[in-house]
Amino acid sequence: MRKVAIILILALGAVFGQVSDISLRLPKEFLNEHHSATNANVRMHFHFDYQDTLNDSTSLSVDGAIVYVSMDTGSTWIACTAAVIGTLGYDSTYHATYDSNPPSGQVLYYYKMWDNSSVTFWTPCNTEDSFPPPPNLLVHIMLDSANDADSVELPYSSGKNYYTCTDLRNYWVGYSTEKCYEKITVQGGGFPHSHSVTVTNPNSCPSLAPYRNISITIYHMYIFPIYNPNALYPDSIFYAAVKGNVNITFLGVGVHVYTGLYKITKPGPGASISDYLSAYTRIGDIDTFVSGDTLVISFNWDSLTSDSAFGDLDSSDFVVLGCGIASFYIFNSDPSCWLPSVPDTYYYVLNDASKSTGMYLRSGCYTVAPSDSPSLNNYYASPTDSGITFFCTYQDPNDDIPVIRQVIIGTDTFDMGSTDHSYQDSAQFVVATDSFTSGSTFY
Repeated sequence: MRKVAIILILALGAVFGQVSDISLRLPKEFLNEHHSATNANVRMHFHFDYQDTLNDSTSLSVDGAIVYVSMDTGSTWIACTAAVIGTLGYDSTYHATYDSNPPSGQVLYYYKMWDNSSVTFWTPCNTEDSFPPPPNLLVHIMLDSANDADSVELPYSSGKNYYTCTDLRNYWVGYSTEKCYEKITVQGGGFPHSHSVTVTNPNSCPSLAPYRNISITIYHMYIFPIYNPNALYPDSIFYAAVKGNVNITFLGVGVHVYTGLYKITKPGPGASISDYLSAYTRIGDIDTFVSGDTLVISFNWDSLTSDSAFGDLDSSDFVVLGCGIASFYIFNSDPSCWLPSVPDTYYYVLNDASKSTGMYLRSGCYTVAPSDSPSLNNYYASPTDSGITFFCTYQDPNDDIPVIRQVIIGTDTFDMGSTDHSYQDSAQFVVATDSFTSGSTFY
């Protein structure tokens, strides 16, 4: 099954001459990421909320979330599954726990959530700029199904070819202050830039005709789009890292796209194919590492941020990434049997693509130590016609989450909630109830 891919098709449009109809969805955003008090040997709690402000259509539900925790400076990570709390004020807040803090030291952590079309995550920093980066400093985005890539349709009704090198299987990303890192694996065949196929001329050429059989070069491109939601022109200027090598002339326009970092300016209304074919500019190099069916790339952030149209990177916001594999070729729609034919038609297909990914350039870290005590203020009860409402203000100087959020009356326990999940400047908790055990006394 071909997946939804961020702005990938707009990058492809600069090479192949049009924009596809693939639907595009951007990732959700994290909000209110908190943890509990950081004392030694205690169970740790992690919370986060989310919002979806970048998509015009109805938001997709979150399919899953994980908090990753490390107590050995990021060498290994423990995956703690997060689930919706679902109580008053926390109906869409995700919560994960880790059994016990160590007696001392530092704890690293990061968040990840996903839906059917996108993944959003914090990211551990590759501080030494190791390349290829070690697995513990990459976030695994997706494991894709095998044999789900779209095949290449050959010209003149010559059938279809499936290439294992276009079948995306895994996708990872990572970062440092200097670079972005992306890694993929494919089903097989490595990462060739092209394949040659021979097809039969559709014009029933005689057996001695030199062009009775026609050789077609099918080009493969491995494309990694980069999208900054805070860019000046996010709907018309795009960026992508590319691995491939295309050097052709089509309709009188030379197209040379080879491994590197590209800026793509979307042509305006009424643009011709030649406008699309010349809409790209190579703005920098990328590093590549290939081992069998694994490809790792990296590029410098400043190759992007030095372009004012890209904008700045802000750790409070994410940069949107993705990966897609595309194939294309050019051919003559009515080839001669006796003379070479100039290509007048192109074909391309997005074979396979990742989910869109929102990468925050940050991870969490805390030192195991006693936390400052929170304060409870303004606690009171207010009678209503049908029962009673309880109030309490919670404030924590470290912005730690309140692990217990309850009011207890005799044998009755009620969960309190707050829609304010910023605790450093105080948050009011409340619960209303009309059900009590007989004999309860209120003060």
